[in-house]
Amino acid sequence: TAARGLEPPLFSLVVPPGRRAVASSAPPSRVDRAHAGTSDSASSDATGAPETRGWGPRLRLRGLPFRASEEEIRRFFDGFELDSGVGSDGFPGRVEILLGDKDGLPTSEALVYFGDWEEAARAREHKQRGYLRNRWVEMYVDWSP
Repeated sequence: TAARGLEPPLFSLVVPPGRRAVASSAPPSRVDRAHAGTSDSASSDATGAPETRGWGPRLRLRGLPFRASEEEIRRFFDGFELDSGVGSDGFPGRVEILLGDKDGLPTSEALVYFGDWEEAARAREHKQRGYLRNRWVEMYVDWSP
């Protein structure tokens, strides 16, 4: 068997040009292929099961404090059901802070994954333009294609 660190990744995350996501140890419930140039036609894996397209239920946040942490963003959504995955900081609830491609610095944007689409929409309805530190946060339900 291959050493744990040498295994190929179970998923890939594609983010819009000019953005980079902080790596997360938990695979998304669906693979983000919106910007990867893949076909939308139905296909199947080696077992014959249909592949899932798009990504899991998530909100795209804009206007975050540049030094906001994954934990602060999770606390901002306290009371809402976040995805059961684990963030790059090792804590439950998947949050991906987007970084610039060229400089690797935070862009004030993040992706927050939820248990289902209804929960993502409910969180947006209740938290839209809420404050995180001294910045109000704008958010969009990032519907899967």
